[in-house]
Amino acid sequence: MVNISLTFFFLSVCPGLLKTHPNSIIGFIYRPEFGFVTYVLLANTLQNLFQLFLLSPLLKGFKWAFNTALWKEVMVYALPLTIVGFGGMINETFDRILLVKRLPHANDYATYQVGIYSGCYKLSLLITLFVQAFRMGAEPFFFRQSVESTAQRTYARVMKFFVILISGMFLFVTMYLDIWKYFITDHTMWVGLKVVPILLFANMFLGIYYNLSIWYKLSTNTLSGAYITLIGAGITLLVNYLFIPVFGYMASAWRPSPVMGV
Repeated sequence: MVNISLTFFFLSVCPGLLKTHPNSIIGFIYRPEFGFVTYVLLANTLQNLFQLFLLSPLLKGFKWAFNTALWKEVMVYALPLTIVGFGGMINETFDRILLVKRLPHANDYATYQVGIYSGCYKLSLLITLFVQAFRMGAEPFFFRQSVESTAQRTYARVMKFFVILISGMFLFVTMYLDIWKYFITDHTMWVGLKVVPILLFANMFLGIYYNLSIWYKLSTNTLSGAYITLIGAGITLLVNYLFIPVFGYMASAWRPSPVMGV
């Protein structure tokens, strides 16, 4: 709430107040020459400082101590997960970059195609947000259940109901796409709606992958996760590079499905 409120204040409220009251304190808080991105980052920073303030009572009596053995153990476990996160960002963002590079640039054609793809991509956010929320809640639960004798059965049931629920969400978005499309205000971009079911399907695979990936985290074999992610990122880059000039943003839409299925 703090992040959203501050972002709205900086990007929507401040420009209007600055025009009507140029000599007020708003001129000190908001400088248009800094750009919107600066204020998005500032809102995020202030949000984290607020969280730190709320958690500050937990730091009372805290003493700094460095455990070398524990640090080495954590690094061996966590560094491959850093690669996993980096590979995930490649899968998520590099398609737009390659669309600009690999499509013809005449009359801003490439930029417009990226706009169509990005606009329609937003309609798949329902499943994307659900998958991310599931991941944040499920991983601590999976780790806690790992000491139970019925852990494998619990994981299987979670996967079963996850697939049922996310399949229902897929149908909900796809079947009512004629309604959701009105969230895209530029009607000329509706031509790209055909990518939405593909992206939804890809995010279903991503959610299933998050369920299955718990095995290498529980077994501390996180290096396997890094290999899987690097293979997936390689497929993403290769498919985009080879097929964008032929199929345009449809190549970018199709590439996540095999990646998430690796």
